[in-house]
Parts: sequence; C-alpha cells; structure tokens
Amino acid sequence: MPVSSTDYRFHFLDSVDFVISGRKGSISENHYLINNYDAEFYPIVRSQLKSSNNRVKTETVILLTKVNERAAADDIKALRAECSNEYVTGACIGYLNSIKESDDLIPQLFDILEHKNGIEFKRAANRMRTAATADDIPRLRKIYGQVSGSMQDDLRETLQHLILRYPELKPKEIFIISIPVFPNEKKFEAFLDRSIVYLDIRYRDNIEPRSEISVKAYNNVVSAIKSMQVRLYNEKDNLKWYSKDKKDLFNELEELIQWASEDLVTKKVIKEERKIERVKGLDGI
Repeated sequence: MPVSSTDYRFHFLDSVDFVISGRKGSISENHYLINNYDAEFYPIVRSQLKSSNNRVKTETVILLTKVNERAAADDIKALRAECSNEYVTGACIGYLNSIKESDDLIPQLFDILEHKNGIEFKRAANRMRTAATADDIPRLRKIYGQVSGSMQDDLRETLQHLILRYPELKPKEIFIISIPVFPNEKKFEAFLDRSIVYLDIRYRDNIEPRSEISVKAYNNVVSAIKSMQVRLYNEKDNLKWYSKDKKDLFNELEELIQWASEDLVTKKVIKEERKIERVKGLDGI
C-alpha cells in the first residue's frame, strides 16, 4: 500500500536528523525512503538540497540517484556548480551520469514497447516511469492507443507517473490519459455535427438566456464540454488525413466551446431542480 506524503516526510526528516547527528547512510541507504519513494515526494526531498550540512546534501543526492528522480536534474546541476565540497560534487556527478544512462536506455525501452509484449513489455513500461521525460509522452501515447488490456493499463500507469513527476502536466491529465483516436473521417464528422448542434442550438436556446440553471444541467454541460475537448485533443493529429472542411469545423467547435465555457461560469447554479424550470435536451452529446 502506497505511503502518504505525511508519512514519507516524517521518515525523511527523521533520517535527516540522524545524518546530522553522525549516522551515515540514514538517508542514502534507507530502504523505506528508497522503496516507498514516489514522484510527488520530490518537493519533500528537494528541500534538503539546500541544507547547510554537506553530508545531508550528499546523501539526498544519492537517494535521488537511486530512485532515478529526473525532476531533480536542474537542481542538482545548480548544486554541483555552486558547491565546492568534494563529497557533494561527487554525488552530483554520480546522479548526472545515472541520468545519462537513462537517456541512453530510452531508445531500447521504446523498441521493446513497440515490438514486444508480455513480461518484457511490462518491465519496459515500469522502467519508463522513471527513465522517460515529458518529451516522450507523445510517443508513449501513440503506443498507448495501439495496445489494449493489461498492456494499455501498464502504459496508463506510466503516463500517470510522468504527470506526477512533472506537476505542470497536471492540468492536462484528462487529455494525456485519454485513449488516442484512430483516423475515421466519417465518425469525426458525426461527432462534429452532434457537438456543434449541442452548443450552437441546444445550449444557445436553453442555457444562454438563463441566469440560473440546475446542478444537473450544469454538470451535464460540463461533462459534454470535457468530452468534446478530449475528442478534439485526440483528433488534432488526424486532421492531416481529413478533408479541409473538417479543419474548419474543428476550429468552429473550439470557438463554440470557449464561448459556452465563458457563458457557463456566469450562471447561478441552483441545487434544487424544482426551483427553476427543467432544462430539456442537454443530457449528453
């Protein structure tokens, strides 16, 4: 069972105190810290890269090396440049060499993910959780859309770990985790027509004129808009295979989504349906 950030912080700071008191290896050789590390704990560990104690900094860098935390790369490069302590700089060099090894490993892992299955695929997907960078997400998503079952589950977990390692990706999680769509112009055209009718007719007639809407109507519209956004995200790369008018409809729907989203936030949401007239025709797309 994964540990909480509170528990991890407690154990990590205890280990920091032990190192300061002279117990070498309390951070760098701590099996609890190594085995229970998760990307979301990096801010906890990162704080000690600024420690006034060189032994703490050294062992913190070694810990980050052992868990292959790539998010620390810029911080450790800066630490190496500003610190003259030989043990700290040695640990920094070890970390940076380890990251380079991961970079060299990524092409091999992609080759396995694109051509193998079974336990080899699973091991490569697991290794990608710490070896891959945010730049590898498009290629990982392409494979993610080509496999199914447990293989797709393995890659979903890989993508989720990357989102944890790169917090700036969190707002895009719904898109990154969504399953890519293969080009199908006829189905995409039907989706565009249905979505444009939903916003440009049903929303415009039933929601825009109102100052108040029910929770149910509000949730239905939000859900529909999210579904549209995810579909457009997954179809963007497919536009090159479609006729030009699909690009125009794509842009039209994007504009309608922005308009409806801006209008929706102006509405007062009423918890009880009976307080306002029931809104029809907005149960889905």
